[in-house]
Parts: sequence; structure tokens; C-alpha cells
Amino acid sequence: LTSVNSAGTVAAWDARTRTKLREFSTEVQLSEHSTAFSRDGRYVSVRGASGGTISLWEIDTGERIKDLAQPAGLIKAQAFSPDGSMLLAGGLDNSIELYEVAKAERRLSFPGLSRYAKKIAASPDGTTLLSASVDWFRASNITINRWDAGHGLLKKQIAVPATFDIAFSPDLG
Repeated sequence: LTSVNSAGTVAAWDARTRTKLREFSTEVQLSEHSTAFSRDGRYVSVRGASGGTISLWEIDTGERIKDLAQPAGLIKAQAFSPDGSMLLAGGLDNSIELYEVAKAERRLSFPGLSRYAKKIAASPDGTTLLSASVDWFRASNITINRWDAGHGLLKKQIAVPATFDIAFSPDLG
């Protein structure tokens, strides 16, 4: 579990024991924050102070590994791949970028969004990505996009009423 406060302090918690594992300070001082925890518990990503960067932190050491720059726009959504090797980031510039965590480099872009990705989720096997995009003028209009995560290809779009989150079930259902 991770938490971030308005002063930019990030805390990683053990949910079972309710103890704080690590706390570190970032320059994040925004009214809206975005964080993601890798499934293996090794990394946490935090949207940077400018909103256009993501800082990667190693939980065990509390060290900042690298800042990843989004091409343009405020980052609204982020998620790690199931194995923790990749980080997905979606911004207000209608882009989704895939970063390789070990190299801290952008590996792939997902073109074709007509609206920004508010939520992102990776399938348990890492082959499929979902993004939920919001219509700026009618927040009740949401589009769920299904992507081929290996190639950045849009496979399907589904219009749904107001949706606040998306996720895959463990069996891909």
C-alpha cells in the first residue's frame, strides 16, 4: 500500500501488519496525486511536481532511481506490468507510454486516443492493456480501450456509462 500527502511525502505500508515500511519525500506538491506500486513490492512510482514526470523509487532503500518524462501533458494514470518490469503512464495529452523500468527508458507509445486515459490496467499475463478515457465535455461518457500491450495496437473500444475504475480479474475474465 502506498500513500502520498499534499506535502509530497510518500509512505509504503505493510497492509497486513499496518506498519510503515518506508517514508520518503518528493517534490510532489499537487492537489491531486498519482502513485503506483509494482506487484513485486520493489518499486513505487509517483507523479512528479510538474505533473509531466514520473519518479521511480526503490522501496527497500528509499532511493529515487530515475525520473521518466512524459512527452507532454499532466500524467493522470499509471500502472506497473504484472512482473514489475514495465510502467504504463497516461497523460492529458491523450498519450499512453510504456517504460522499461530497469533501463528507465520509453519503449512504446500507444497512439489513437481521442481523450486522455483516466485509468490504466494491465492484464495478469501482461499481454493486454485497458485504458478508460473520459469525454471532457460529458464526464458521463467513458470509453474503455483494449490494447495489444506488446505492439501498442488498439484492439477494441467500448462506450460505457460513468466508470470510476477498471481492472482485470486474475483469470483474465
